[in-house]
Amino acid sequence: MSARVFALVIGIDSYRSGSIWNLESAVSDAKSIKHWLVHHLCVPRHQIRTLLDGEATTANIENAFTSHLLDNPAIERGDAILIYWAGHGSSLLVPRSISGSLSARGYSHIDVLVTYDHDTKSPSGSGRISGISDRSMFTMMRALAAAKGDNITLALDASFSAPARSQNRGSVRWTPTVKATAENVIAGLWRVDDISAGEGFFRSEYDTHTLLTASGPHEGAVEGNDGGRFTQSLIRAAGVLPLHQTSYVDLISHMTSSDPSFDENHDQTPRSLGLHKSRIIFHALPFVADERFIALDAHPTSDHFRIEMGSVHGIVEGTELSMHRHNRRGSLNPALDSLKVLEVHATWSLARRRSRDGVQGEWAQITQKTPFQPKAYLRKHLPFRHAGGTGRAIQV
Repeated sequence: MSARVFALVIGIDSYRSGSIWNLESAVSDAKSIKHWLVHHLCVPRHQIRTLLDGEATTANIENAFTSHLLDNPAIERGDAILIYWAGHGSSLLVPRSISGSLSARGYSHIDVLVTYDHDTKSPSGSGRISGISDRSMFTMMRALAAAKGDNITLALDASFSAPARSQNRGSVRWTPTVKATAENVIAGLWRVDDISAGEGFFRSEYDTHTLLTASGPHEGAVEGNDGGRFTQSLIRAAGVLPLHQTSYVDLISHMTSSDPSFDENHDQTPRSLGLHKSRIIFHALPFVADERFIALDAHPTSDHFRIEMGSVHGIVEGTELSMHRHNRRGSLNPALDSLKVLEVHATWSLARRRSRDGVQGEWAQITQKTPFQPKAYLRKHLPFRHAGGTGRAIQV
């Protein structure tokens, strides 16, 4: 069964503008996220749209958002939606001449996700291209939530402030914007009619989506040859947590407590923001029941377990199984113990666990069994019938 998850995954290492230094591992991070979605959460490839490097222009991203997510008839209301970004962020000063309400409320910057063609001349000749701004993203999330529901996750492995230490500049996913202006940003806004709404990405009151961000407002999103610190920590956490029981808050808490690089440097702290951050990740939609697991029922006075499969399912004496906590796909589920079938009936069996101690699970998965021989089963379980008029017994 495929997961009801749809994703737009963006990764940019190389930029068109010569004033933007290239990154090393944003593209590999985007590919890692796609691999996790496909191979761990069983998301069909056609439900994932990936834009890398030169594909990730402002126009292409906006078009992919509209066609793959907003107007996609395959997405039903409540389906899980992920928008993942790995690449530079930036910010621009807001001049006083633009919407007095902005300066009156104390906002002096517009945060921008730096697209491949950010800070370059527009093909139409009307100024500079200025990426995806916080105002545009706010409007996009609002439109998407209205159409598809609020099971939306926005994950940003980017930062919007200059690194605190100049020597870290080349390893931080932030770049200054040299030529594009706030006027260019506002001219390129995505369906925005109120530029005073949606200031900054780091807002805790959003009810349209949950934000996972690599760092705080004045911190840097650090990368290395092996990937972004945030994304690689996220992938590692997804491999060791029971995600079907893990909230966004739990996920970020585990990342910050288990990854020593966050504590050692004190310059990057991943965060989860939004009114729905206490929800289970993706509202638990990808973590569907795995049909390979069999329900276990422990005997009250012995170490025997009843297994809801028997000889008609190919179970034989000696079949070996592993014991597990749950039966959910895409969520950490290590073997707790092993079992061996001792007694077989038509539709159920009895098995004994090898260890008498340890955690008890409620589900089992077959690890080894004797090849099923249907003729032997039929000889044992089906009666003889007589050939008409001959008196000879014919074995079925």
